[in-house]
Amino acid sequence: MDKLAADHVRDIHGKELYRLSHIRRIPEFVMNAKLASEDDLADLPDGAFLDPTTRRFPAHTRADAWMSYHFIKDLNAADASNPFVKEAIDQALNLWKLAEEDSEDEMPCEMSEEDSEDEMPCEMPEPAEDADPEHVKLVVRSGDTELLAIDVYGQADLEKVASGFLANPGRFPYHVRKDFAEQVQKEASRKGWELPLRVDNDLQKTAGMAVGCKSDVVKVIQDREIVARMRRPDTLPQLKELRELVEKGAGEVVPPDLVEKVAGMVDAVDRLTGSHGRMTPPEMELFHTTVRDMREFKEAASRIRGGRYVDKATLCSEQVQEFARNELGIEFTSPEEYLNKVASGITLNQSNRLQAKILEIQMR
Repeated sequence: MDKLAADHVRDIHGKELYRLSHIRRIPEFVMNAKLASEDDLADLPDGAFLDPTTRRFPAHTRADAWMSYHFIKDLNAADASNPFVKEAIDQALNLWKLAEEDSEDEMPCEMSEEDSEDEMPCEMPEPAEDADPEHVKLVVRSGDTELLAIDVYGQADLEKVASGFLANPGRFPYHVRKDFAEQVQKEASRKGWELPLRVDNDLQKTAGMAVGCKSDVVKVIQDREIVARMRRPDTLPQLKELRELVEKGAGEVVPPDLVEKVAGMVDAVDRLTGSHGRMTPPEMELFHTTVRDMREFKEAASRIRGGRYVDKATLCSEQVQEFARNELGIEFTSPEEYLNKVASGITLNQSNRLQAKILEIQMR
C-alpha cells in the first residue's frame, strides 16, 4: 500500500471519491458541506488529522472527518492499525458521532482495487419505474464516469441540492459543475419549477447560459496569470494564448464557447495553484448577463449590472437618461438597449454610478 495515498483533499481528479461512492452512500451533510482545501490545512495542528504523522486525512469538521475516516476504512488509504491513526480515528468517531451511521451508509456491493474505473463492480438491480411525479434523479458525472447520484423530491429539495452544490464549487472541476447545472436547469424546466433568482442565475452562469464581456474575461485571465507566475509558471503560455485570443475578438461580447474554454482553463489553474475554493469560481466572474436576466428585461423589469431590479419607467426616465448620457456617455431608451450596452462592455464603475443615481431618484 502506498503510504502517501491521496486523502480527499488531494484527490484532485475525483478518482478515489468515485470508488468510495460505489462502496458507501455519501450522506447529505457531507454533500452540502464546504470540504477542506490544501490552503485550509496549513494552520491546523497535527492532532486535527487522522494520520498526524503525515498530516493527511483532516478531521477538523464533521464532513471532513467522515470523508477521511472512510478513505481509510473503505479505500485503505492509510494503515488503520497504526496506533497513532487508530487513536485519532477513535477520537474523531467519538467527537463527531460518526460510528452509528456506518450500517445506514453501506452500499450493497463493494469495488475492489482491481475494478476498472469505467465499470460497475457488481450487478445493481434495475430500479422500479418511479411513479412519484415529484421525483428527479440527478447524476454528477465526469465524462462517462458517474461520481454521485442524488434523488430529489420536489421543488424545495431541488433548490436545497442546487444551493449546496453551488456553495462548494471547489469540490468538482468546471466541466462537472457545468454538466450538473445543465441537469438542474433541464429538470426544473421539465417540471415547471421556478428556482429563486440567485440560485437560478448562478446555475445559468455555471451552465454557460449567459453572455460574457471582453473586459471581464481578460481581467479574470490576468488575475490567474499573476498567481501562476509565482506558483505554476508552466501554465503561463496557455493563459497568455487564451487572453490574446479573447483580446483579438471583434466587439466586446465573447462567444460562449470561448468563455467556457477560458472557464475550464482558469479552473484547472486554480486547482494546480491551490487556489480553488479560495478564489471566486471562474464562471461567476466570466458570465454576468444570464438567460433569466434577458427574460426579466423583456418583461420590463431591468437590473443594473450587479445590483437590484428597477422598473422600466425609472430606468427610462428623463433624469436617468440625462445622467447616463452626460455623465457616463451611455445612451439607451429601453431595457433591451440597456442590455445590449451591458453586453457591449459597460464597466462596473459605470453600472454602480447609474445604480446610485436611480436610488437617489427613488428616495426623493
